[in-house]
Amino acid sequence: MSFYILKNKKLSFLTKHPLFSLALKFISYSLLGGIGLIVDLSVFYFLSHVIPITLAVNTISVSAGILTSFYLNRKFTFKKLNKPIQRAIKFYVVGILGLLLSNIIIYLLTTYFIIPPFISKLLTLPFVLIFQFAANYLWSFGK
Repeated sequence: MSFYILKNKKLSFLTKHPLFSLALKFISYSLLGGIGLIVDLSVFYFLSHVIPITLAVNTISVSAGILTSFYLNRKFTFKKLNKPIQRAIKFYVVGILGLLLSNIIIYLLTTYFIIPPFISKLLTLPFVLIFQFAANYLWSFGK
């Protein structure tokens, strides 16, 4: 069905619209970021049984997730293989800024609105996702 819609000449104007391309990039970024999240959680789970310092484990696991997401999004979402070191550094900075944004929102929600930490974490996800996509789209993988 979707293949037919994309090939239908009456609807082909949709596929040529810049927002359609941006929406596809956002969906791809979100899905591939989900893989990065799975890597993050997996590394955290396994290392937390070996390394007794939670913040060190979290730093390593978040870094693994960010780098996984960078590699996948560089290749499949943004399709920009040039300047890998420069783009990786920018992507990592955006990832750390996303972590800080998440921490601020969690702090505000748990402190002032008395929302449980896990629910607060879930509530941060859309904000962090949109921030990181925009920053990576415009800065890390911009022209």
